[in-house]
Amino acid sequence: MKKWIGPMLIVLLWTAAGCKETPRERILAEGLALYTEVDETGDTLTGVRRTADSTVLVVPAAYREVRAEEHFIVCRRGEYSYEVFFRKDGKRLGKFDTFTRMVRDSCDYYLGTSYRTSCFYFPKQAQVVRAQEVEIQPCCIRLKVNGVWQERDFEGRGISR
Repeated sequence: MKKWIGPMLIVLLWTAAGCKETPRERILAEGLALYTEVDETGDTLTGVRRTADSTVLVVPAAYREVRAEEHFIVCRRGEYSYEVFFRKDGKRLGKFDTFTRMVRDSCDYYLGTSYRTSCFYFPKQAQVVRAQEVEIQPCCIRLKVNGVWQERDFEGRGISR
């Protein structure tokens, strides 16, 4: 009987160690994987990593939904709560109430809003502009940045009149 105690303990410890839940992973988009972890309280946390080198781009958090767009990783926490990260390096663009891709005159740009600030990202210029007031005109976007109005085309280039 004493012969079996040692091997039984080894089998029990090996089984217990193997029962720990491993992170689940699935493909989010080309080159990106969505993975989930469970924290100490039992909550499921979702993060994003690059598949080529396993670099974590979005640290796991309690997100309801995560989607990858051409330039961004958009993580939704609540009905009006979005965290947006650059797809290339995982740098955080910001936290927004709304975040939308807009297409105008065959140009796309992104608009994120939060309380009194609007944030524009113009992919062709790789430029981020934060404005206090915005007027979208038929031929341009008027932005009030640091108290000064400026006009930009839909690619993000400044227009002088």
